[in-house]
Amino acid sequence: MENLGWQRVQPYTAVKILLTFLLMASLCCRIVGATALPLQNGHFDQGFTGWSGAIDDGIASQVVDPATHPLFQLVSGQAQLSTAEPFFLVTLLQQFTLPTTANTLLLSFAYTWFPTDGTLDALAATLDNGQGLLVDLFAGLTYTEIAAGSSASVNVTALAGQTVTLAFTLNDAGLPITVPDRLLVDTITVTEEIATAIPEPGTVLLLATGLLWGLGCRLRRGGRPS
Repeated sequence: MENLGWQRVQPYTAVKILLTFLLMASLCCRIVGATALPLQNGHFDQGFTGWSGAIDDGIASQVVDPATHPLFQLVSGQAQLSTAEPFFLVTLLQQFTLPTTANTLLLSFAYTWFPTDGTLDALAATLDNGQGLLVDLFAGLTYTEIAAGSSASVNVTALAGQTVTLAFTLNDAGLPITVPDRLLVDTITVTEEIATAIPEPGTVLLLATGLLWGLGCRLRRGGRPS
């Protein structure tokens, strides 16, 4: 008589099914969605639209338009800041509002810094709400680490829901400035990490046990004589 029940499942097939299930369960625990938030023109595809500039000679600070001022240039799609005598402080900045959220907010950017006076020079990257809360985006890094770095990603959740100013500042201490410092910056983004539901270990174990029990039933039924 033909066996009309479950077809026989080979043991190696059962193991493959179980391993696939456990792999998918592990991936579900790690998947995180990233939703881009409205930081304007962080890739500089539109030139310096949305950005402002400031220069300082130690006597007075001037607000300038980075789209027209010679100390701000676009180089291979990146924003470039340069110092020049007598302006030893050069800043690129943008003001925007972070969303109100209980999720994690990350501010990320790519950069290349070219200091010319060793540790006398400095590079600052900050996010400031103008009310006494300032996040140093290079916090905890040494001069060497900042100079050798190429990107940064910082948790700025403490400023969620607030209007903030993002600023990148070159500080050229080699006075008079004969060789200018330079900074290239690009790919500036603010993202919200939305964690997916994570199965409890006990739930995964229970499901795996149930799967094994079901496979065992298949094997037993498949092994019965017709």
